[in-house]
Amino acid sequence: MKLTYIYPQDENLWDNLEWRCHIPVRAINRNGRHNATLLPLTDFVKRTNETEEICERSDMLVVYRNLWGKTLSEIQHWMAHGKVVVADFDEPYPLIPPSSAEHAFWFEGEAPEKVTPVPLVQFKWGLQMSHNITVSTKRLADDWKAFNQVEVIPSFIDLEKYQELEPAPHEGIIFGWSGKSDQFRTLLESGVVEALKQICLIRPWVRLLICSDFEFKSNLLDFPPDQLLFQRYSGGKNWPKPLTYFDVGLAPLCSDYDQRLGGEKLLEYMIMKIPWVASQSAAFHELRNCGWMVENSVGAWQRVLLDMVDHYQDYKLEASQVPYLFGLGQSIDENIQHVMGIYAKIIDNSQTLIKR
Repeated sequence: MKLTYIYPQDENLWDNLEWRCHIPVRAINRNGRHNATLLPLTDFVKRTNETEEICERSDMLVVYRNLWGKTLSEIQHWMAHGKVVVADFDEPYPLIPPSSAEHAFWFEGEAPEKVTPVPLVQFKWGLQMSHNITVSTKRLADDWKAFNQVEVIPSFIDLEKYQELEPAPHEGIIFGWSGKSDQFRTLLESGVVEALKQICLIRPWVRLLICSDFEFKSNLLDFPPDQLLFQRYSGGKNWPKPLTYFDVGLAPLCSDYDQRLGGEKLLEYMIMKIPWVASQSAAFHELRNCGWMVENSVGAWQRVLLDMVDHYQDYKLEASQVPYLFGLGQSIDENIQHVMGIYAKIIDNSQTLIKR
């Protein structure tokens, strides 16, 4: 089977592209039984000679996220040439909050060149015209099942990126959080920052490390300045190295948008043997035995986090057992045949429809 993953070259999407495109392509080619190619969206819509050759020899085109504009006409072109086209995505775009920088784009078409009809409308057209949809979580699948056939392909982890990493020497205990600037509001609204601020007052060796893609200013948080750390990462160039400073990983969730996201951050924590605490949610329900979950209140966060500070070695030991083994089982190389089985089923079903 030959697959081509078509992806937008957008630095802001580097982590999504890594999990949904780059990781599966690397694993498919490592496995050797099948072949996968990465094709930038800009080349796809230009239909260059090289693009023609790549798509002609492909059994399936997996188009990630950008289902609008010229992408839709190219999808129609290749479907008319007998190619199976799958639309893949991992975020609930209709639930993007107005506070997000992306809201104006999806709902109003605000871009350097005005997009009309707005991207969210065209996105739905793209889902309907494709042969199939693949998403990262069951909640997303439930949301979109009225538009087309939907298959869940979780975001599996590539162990090669983490095997050479060792915990970085440092004093005290560091609670770590990573996320995009749009997710910073969730960190604040969950209650975890206020809980940690109170813990820092009574446990002065505790610190909070924030890793994000924006220019962080300490006055964004009313937090003890000598107990607040920031690491900026851009385009994933130094990721996942900042995880080597995490003693405890944080994964707060708040909104309906958050509930539809995957557990990629938790998989990273587990592979690094980092104890983690997350918001009690349906999104992480299947991982509940691999970490610790709390209700979103300052008191609930404070009780669990303080206990982790005072009994850290016990939590660290536990994280190196069942959670670590579970994380190993979620590696892309362990699951690539399952992924290819889903693709084979999609091709079979699509060819049956074409023959009709």
